[in-house]
Amino acid sequence: MKDPALQACSAATRGIWINLLANMWEANPRGEVSGTIQEIVRLSNTTLALYKRFLDENLRHNFAEVESSNGVYIIRNRRMFREEKQRIYERERKQKQRSVPFDVPQVSRPCPSPSSSSTTYKKESIKERDRDRTGTEYTSEFESFWKIYPRKIEKHKAFKCWQKLLKEGVKPTHLKVCADNYAGACDVLKTEPQFIKHPATFLGPDKPYEDYRVSTPVGATQPQVPLDKYGNPYYTVDGKDIPERQWRELMDKDAIEPNKDGTWKSKGEQCTE
Repeated sequence: MKDPALQACSAATRGIWINLLANMWEANPRGEVSGTIQEIVRLSNTTLALYKRFLDENLRHNFAEVESSNGVYIIRNRRMFREEKQRIYERERKQKQRSVPFDVPQVSRPCPSPSSSSTTYKKESIKERDRDRTGTEYTSEFESFWKIYPRKIEKHKAFKCWQKLLKEGVKPTHLKVCADNYAGACDVLKTEPQFIKHPATFLGPDKPYEDYRVSTPVGATQPQVPLDKYGNPYYTVDGKDIPERQWRELMDKDAIEPNKDGTWKSKGEQCTE
């Protein structure tokens, strides 16, 4: 708040920046947030018009680092991002130091023979296959989700988010469908790898996976989700504009299906408000 560049901005811009800083602190990596303009507006707890004003004022005063590519925005706090890189570097350096013992002779140990105890050997090999270097043992459902997801990073953190969602009653099949749809959207939009969400973010408390419960319509270049004047999404079903809440209710009932132009149509009878 002592930054003179930020003090020269409007109160709305300062409020948006504070909301983004709070999300950056919880993000992985810390110090940056990324997403489409609709996702950034939701993270900022603001409207589309105020968010565009935020971008305009940042161009003049340069208090934040903003990048955009293929409709995906990355916003960074320079100091927080720099300190996070330094923290990761120091952590990895200390881990390397601990892993190299001094003046300790290396003793070679024979590998267990499959013929001596075949049953035990098979059980151990299955466990080692489902573990990574953190010692985490993953379920088969999560492993199938991991194969689908387009960016493979911080697997153990993603698994913690996965377990939390399952405890809340979310079905594994639902998460795998969302991951598959997100992978398809990234492929259609040709999203660069660094702009694809971390899996832990995709499964995080904001539940971005819910935005991909249905796939992008065939032939559409990107998901068509228009916004009203307050920045809230709405959907066109059978020629009528309905709010997102009502659209989700129709989706839960499997009462509608997408058109190629990004609108929706009812299955059988016409949708009514």
